[in-house]
Amino acid sequence: MIKLKSWILIVGVLFILFVLIFSLDFYFLSRLSAQEKRIIQIKQANKYSDNALNKHLNISFLLNISRKIDKLQPVFLNQNPYHFTIRKKLAKSFNPSQYEKIEDVFAVANSWPIDNEIYPENVDDSMGQLISALQNGKITKVYNSQRGTQLKLVLKLEGGQQVLWKPGWYSRDIEIEGPVYSGKDRHNSEIIAFYLGAILNMRWTPIVTGRMLDMKEVYEKADTVLKDTMIIKENQHCVYGKCFYCNISELICGDKVSNMAEGAVLYLIPGQLQKHISPWQRTYKPNKRALWEEDQHYCAPLRKKFNIERLLDMIDIGIFDYLIQNGDRHRHESRNNRLLLLDNGKGFGNAHIDHIDILAPLYQCCMIRKTTYTRLMYFTGGSLSDTLKELTKTDPLYPLLTEDHYVALEKRLLNVFATVELCQEKYGKSIFK
Repeated sequence: MIKLKSWILIVGVLFILFVLIFSLDFYFLSRLSAQEKRIIQIKQANKYSDNALNKHLNISFLLNISRKIDKLQPVFLNQNPYHFTIRKKLAKSFNPSQYEKIEDVFAVANSWPIDNEIYPENVDDSMGQLISALQNGKITKVYNSQRGTQLKLVLKLEGGQQVLWKPGWYSRDIEIEGPVYSGKDRHNSEIIAFYLGAILNMRWTPIVTGRMLDMKEVYEKADTVLKDTMIIKENQHCVYGKCFYCNISELICGDKVSNMAEGAVLYLIPGQLQKHISPWQRTYKPNKRALWEEDQHYCAPLRKKFNIERLLDMIDIGIFDYLIQNGDRHRHESRNNRLLLLDNGKGFGNAHIDHIDILAPLYQCCMIRKTTYTRLMYFTGGSLSDTLKELTKTDPLYPLLTEDHYVALEKRLLNVFATVELCQEKYGKSIFK
């Protein structure tokens, strides 16, 4: 009888343990962490966008990328705790802050640029003061800009500093169809590019923030040339400007109620800039491909043509442009022989189309700066999007991207890691420079 009771007790304990373990397993499986759900979402996004991958690439490369994504180690998928340190530091420095004299703010900013670095890595709250000045500085005069092919305004601020204003043509949820370079510039892409550059320590972009303009004030302070391209209809003040693509049928108008128009204001980088044709320039002709789109060994002669620093700059730019989906980098600008990241308005056109050929500098040359790779590794597992969201919360135009764009951004980061992994399989650690 004692033995029977012992067996019943043992069986009872085992049954309770079984129920407890089963319940815990069910609990944890039914309550996947937000991080795990996010990883699944990002990986699925990568799969359903495969049909949009550029047909100029060979099929084996695309298959290898897809397979490598599925086999990436957890270090690429989980958040790196170190990103919090960088995130906190940037949030503190980039938070708009008060200033006394706007002249002093721009005097400090104009002293920052060294070669292609537009601001120092350890910038203090003077960055926050500059952002605040760009957002709120009193406008004394407005001109038509002669830069580029699209409408831009030059704002002369109190104190004499001139800045550039790019208008907002699209709502956040618009999806641009057609080639990667289709559509007008997206002002929110310029703003995101600035913050992304700071996160990745590619401090080569203009300093940019959102700014609402009172179009009636623009009309009142416009010079004669600009005023001749402005019209008033039903109390709305509108402008079409003078540029290659400017015409009266495409107007930027103030809101019907407030007469305000949103756009991005850019700090103009001081000094002389040199222009260079990008080796990965597109033909901009539907039935004609560039040499780099045909020849997957295209980088071999470039290694002889350019020094290693210039080539690594171009690879960094390729990674940056791929993340934002800017496929319109037909030329590079340099300052003291180092490349800048200007004209970032063609990014974030369609969250559901992935033009992986923008990444050609990386997968054709199979090399990357150690510092670039290390920095990318700090922002794994969704922390890149989280940091961008936090830094842009103080922007007057927040939110700057839809959630679909953030998911697509994380998916592209995985593609970058997968490409680096494929390069390592071929060439080992020598790819890191």
